[in-house]
Amino acid sequence: MGHGQVSGAPPLKTAKLDAKETAVLVMDFTKQTCTPERRKRCADQVPKVQKFVADARAKGALIIYSVAVPNSVPADILPVLTPAAGEQVLPPLGPDKFINSDLEKTLKDKGIKTVVAMGTQAQTSVLHTSATAALKGFKVIVPVDGMSADGVFPSSTPPGISPLRQGSAHKSR
Repeated sequence: MGHGQVSGAPPLKTAKLDAKETAVLVMDFTKQTCTPERRKRCADQVPKVQKFVADARAKGALIIYSVAVPNSVPADILPVLTPAAGEQVLPPLGPDKFINSDLEKTLKDKGIKTVVAMGTQAQTSVLHTSATAALKGFKVIVPVDGMSADGVFPSSTPPGISPLRQGSAHKSR
């Protein structure tokens, strides 16, 4: 691939998980953040997230939830994704669920080696929490059916800056 070219998406892979060493982070699937009116892409993925969580729970994986909006509570989690008795719900912490929480200690104390990150915003909680998990030594899995964004490619490019497009190259003068 030449200088300045952007590669395509990597191929999808099947992941085999050891439930006893796996934690599923179910981030911010709440009534405030994941409805057809607020985020249709998110609402559309909920049945697949629900199935994944139910299967992981049945196999004994650790399931940890979070809520996103200030002052939100566990009861704000979508009814179809209601935590089971004893499952932890992290309070609103911002996009990185490790900051200002005991998440790392919880995972290490329970012998977790793999983190599956699922969330309502690929470019916030999924990205930041996954990156921190990887930096802390966890293997990270991000199911494509377990994350969404408001648009196909949300942009955070500042005004006046043009992002590179596939096939374009930046040349300095």
